[in-house]
Amino acid sequence: AAGKEFYIGRFYFRFKQYLSAIERFENVISLYANAGFDEQSFYYLTQALKKTNQQDLANEYFEVFKKHYPNSPYVKRIASLLK
Repeated sequence: AAGKEFYIGRFYFRFKQYLSAIERFENVISLYANAGFDEQSFYYLTQALKKTNQQDLANEYFEVFKKHYPNSPYVKRIASLLK
């Protein structure tokens, strides 16, 4: 189920349906934590939030991400996106 939500979220993201993508990535993070899609979901979620002018919320999710995945290679990638 987590994989399905993630791939649907990526589909929406790819077609610039960012609000729908945000919903899917939030579902992956909240409903399917530790299912193997968390780091990528945070990455796409923060991008989608930024693209919908929700910078503050993107920053909040990034802080949560850094707390739970401090050694993730996505930390630097997300940080550069949110500048």
